[in-house]
Amino acid sequence: MSNLAVTEAPPGRVPLDALHRRLGARMVPFAGYDMPLHYPAGIVAEHLHTREKAGLFDVSHMGQAILAGAGAARLMETLTPADLVELAPERTRYTQLLDDSGGILDDLMATRLPGRDERLFLVVNAATKLQDFALIARKLPQFALHVQGTRAMLALQGPRAVDALKGLLPGVEELSFMEWRAFDYEGIILRSGGRTQPTSSSLAKVICRLQADVEIASRALRNKCGRVTLDVEIPRGTLFTRGEFFFHVHLD
Repeated sequence: MSNLAVTEAPPGRVPLDALHRRLGARMVPFAGYDMPLHYPAGIVAEHLHTREKAGLFDVSHMGQAILAGAGAARLMETLTPADLVELAPERTRYTQLLDDSGGILDDLMATRLPGRDERLFLVVNAATKLQDFALIARKLPQFALHVQGTRAMLALQGPRAVDALKGLLPGVEELSFMEWRAFDYEGIILRSGGRTQPTSSSLAKVICRLQADVEIASRALRNKCGRVTLDVEIPRGTLFTRGEFFFHVHLD
């Protein structure tokens, strides 16, 4: 019996699909999903707004999974070059997924979730997520691998990102590099994390179930620090110097 448990969203549609279309996004195929290429203002305007203030990205197409079971971190080290055993609860580590010869298959983020049970939250790239999770399930059959296919993932990036979020999540401005913390957003427990690149000026990623994603996105767009453009994944290659600020909203 396979240990790979999958709960997938409707094929080809990210959870925020309706919001993108309502805001006038041009949708194009990317990594098996319809994704927003740009909005009416255009890519250049979105880029400049994100550099100056903040932009909200939909990265729900990325792969998200929880590897659970005693010893999961130790044996996950057989597939990555990272020290995951010493990773403290509520801390994140950037690493790579390796093949049998030590070659790099993909890069990923691994976070040790809090609690008595040993759990690693993994985020991998969209284009290779099916292969990545199939490999992990095959190599580590003694653990449960729960693929989170019904959750949205949002990324808020730019120098005003913290200002945009601290009204929703008081204390978010205190998060440090690769640190995670639990927040209560109107009864929803948010697993949230700090900057994931040393040069960060702030990017936040939010993962939530379908009932909460549109509300959280809409409130971020209505923040008081100036209009936050609903931005897209594709221009991010020009924004990496702004760093990363990672948010995970975990509703279980």
